[in-house]
Amino acid sequence: MSQDELKKFIKENEPHPLHDSARSNDLGSFVEIQSNAGFSELLFSFIKGKNISEVECYKKAGITPQHFSKIRSERNYTPTKGTVISLAVSLKLNLEQTKKLLRSAGLAFTHSSKSDLIVEYFIINEKWNLFQINEALDSYGLEPLK
Repeated sequence: MSQDELKKFIKENEPHPLHDSARSNDLGSFVEIQSNAGFSELLFSFIKGKNISEVECYKKAGITPQHFSKIRSERNYTPTKGTVISLAVSLKLNLEQTKKLLRSAGLAFTHSSKSDLIVEYFIINEKWNLFQINEALDSYGLEPLK
């Protein structure tokens, strides 16, 4: 076995902290320990961190006040991918922050999606303009974010 193969084997078979936590706790404790911040909680922490108003955020994202109120008030609200991305763009989140916000909603970018690749391109290049993103999506025959 080569050194690279050995390193790969060790890496693949290292104890995983998530698995260790599952073995040492009951289900309730495991879920509590492993769960991350919910979507709303993370969204509002980003809004606060960017020092913009909630109104400015939802207006830039093209979200209605009623929809934003639902996000704020329903703890288990699950947004669409388009909503999450629109909010991330309105907050000018970088790619890692956007991915984190998506994960908090149980979503992710995938490179098998042209839409996701286009959005990632705009975020990486700090082009946080929903109109331009939607134009690019449309030019590829894809659905707009909002």
